[in-house]
Amino acid sequence: MRPCAVPSRSMSVSAEVRFSVVIPVYRGRATVARAVASVDRQNPAPNEIVVIDNEPDSRLQEVLPATRSRLIVVPEPRRGAAAARNAGLRLAASPYVAFLDCDDSWDPGFLAAMERAIRRHPSAALYTGKAFVIRDDGSRRVPAARIDHRGFQKILIHNSITTSATVVLAEAAMSHGGFREGLRLAAGCEDWALWLALLRTQPGVTVPAAHATRFEDLDTLRMRGDATLYLDMLDVLRELFPPDTDDIPAAALAGMAMHRGTQALRGGDAGEARGHFLSALRLQPVQTRLWLWLALSWLPPQLARRIRSLRRRALGVASR
Repeated sequence: MRPCAVPSRSMSVSAEVRFSVVIPVYRGRATVARAVASVDRQNPAPNEIVVIDNEPDSRLQEVLPATRSRLIVVPEPRRGAAAARNAGLRLAASPYVAFLDCDDSWDPGFLAAMERAIRRHPSAALYTGKAFVIRDDGSRRVPAARIDHRGFQKILIHNSITTSATVVLAEAAMSHGGFREGLRLAAGCEDWALWLALLRTQPGVTVPAAHATRFEDLDTLRMRGDATLYLDMLDVLRELFPPDTDDIPAAALAGMAMHRGTQALRGGDAGEARGHFLSALRLQPVQTRLWLWLALSWLPPQLARRIRSLRRRALGVASR
C-alpha cells in the first residue's frame, strides 16, 4: 500500500488541488459503471479512481468502463462501508479525497466546484456539496449541509452531510483514524463521527455548486431508527468529549432526541415523537427545526404526511 500523500502548506494552492476518488462496491455491479462514468466526466479529472471491491466474486472489472484517470481496483474482504472507505483513503495518492458510493453519481461540475472552494478556503479539512436524494418511494429531498459557520455545533444537532457529496483533506482525515470502524450498526454514524472529528479542529466549507445524486432505499432509513444507532452515537460522543474534559454538549443530546422523534413520527407514533421533540427543545429551545417537527406531531397523520411530501417536492423542484 502507498502512504497517503501529505500536502505541504508551503506549496501553492494550485499545486495542492489534486483529487483521488474512492468508490466502495458491495452489491453494486448494476450501478457502479454509472458512478465511475460520472467521475470520468469531471473537469478537472481526478488523479485516480480507487474502487474497493467488496463484491462476493472477483469479476468486478468486467463491468467497469474505461476512464481517463488511472483506475485502481482493490479486492478487500467485506468489513463494512467504513473499512472500505478507509482502505481507499490509505491508498489515495492525492492530497484531497472524494467519496462516492457505488449507487450514486456526480453532476459534471462537481470536482470543478470543489476545486474552486479549496482555492478560496485552503485551510479547511471538509468540503461538502449538495445532494439530490431519490428514495424507493419516489420522494425527493435536498439536504443542505450548512457548515460554513459554527459547523461543529450544526453537525452535532443534525448530520446533513452526504458522504457522496464530500471531499476531505486526506492528511486530516487520516490523523483522526478515518471513518469510525467497529460500530454496532455498520451503516449508521460512522461518517458523522469523522465529520465531527474534523470540524472540531479545522473549518468546514459548504459548496452549493457541487451536486451529487444519491439513491436511498427505505430499508436503510428504517435501519437508522434502530436503537443500536443511538448507542453508537453515544460512544462517538464519549470519545470526543471524555468525562475528564467536557460533558456531552446539549446540542448533541438534542440532536439525538430530534433524530429519535423524526423516526417515531415517520413510523406513525406521534405521541412518542412529541416526547422526543420536547426533550430536544428543553436542551435547545431556539432551534426552529425542532418547533416545526413538534407542530407536525400534533397534526392528523394524513395531513402531516401531506405537508412533508409537499416540502420534499418543493425542495426537489428547487434543486433542478
